[in-house]
Amino acid sequence: MKDSLRKAINYTIPIALSYIFLGIAFGISLSQTGQGILYSFLSSTFVFAGSLQFMMIDFISSATPYYVVALMTVVVNARYAIYGLSFTEHYKDIPWYKKWYYVYTLSDETYSILVATSLPFKKKNHMYDFFVHNFNHIYWIIGCILGSLIGKLDFNFEGIDFIMVALFVTIVVDQFRTNKSKIPAIIAICSSVLFLVFLGDYFIMPSLVLTITFLFIFRNKIESKEIKKNDISC
Repeated sequence: MKDSLRKAINYTIPIALSYIFLGIAFGISLSQTGQGILYSFLSSTFVFAGSLQFMMIDFISSATPYYVVALMTVVVNARYAIYGLSFTEHYKDIPWYKKWYYVYTLSDETYSILVATSLPFKKKNHMYDFFVHNFNHIYWIIGCILGSLIGKLDFNFEGIDFIMVALFVTIVVDQFRTNKSKIPAIIAICSSVLFLVFLGDYFIMPSLVLTITFLFIFRNKIESKEIKKNDISC
């Protein structure tokens, strides 16, 4: 157990630095909507959705309809269903309640760590896997609570919510640089601008529908470019 604990700490420390600071930004932004520490704790504990939690701040302030929230949740977090398929065999011999927790706390960073340090090896160490899931979850909770505490101080935090915009811009730029096909980015940008011009604040839902539709239409072309890229890199 000590070896698993030590190994998990070593691999998750870099994640702690990012999760805590992002969590602080979330907690401060949430406090500006009038929500207290308890709400920050509950949302980080029982939602734990990273970028979606930042979007939740806008959902709260603008009284977004439930069906929009539900659809946005599915669209933004659909990738985790694909992530989970990688672990079906790895976690088949653990109790169901642990599986539920692993599914719930499977973030991008947790997935990356486990794929690199756990899945490639035949010898299973579920204690180490649990620590990785649990530590990353705790880091996020700590960051959100600290943010709510800091948000109560008499400082001007105007503009802190821009971190959400910066986060998504960074993700988009990274995807644009690493993906061979630029079609998904072009489709998303064009559909967003189009509906933003004509619909204003209500652009998100129709732009998502249009983007997904065109991604299905150009799916073969996108995948062929990615396959060629992988062949070249090999």
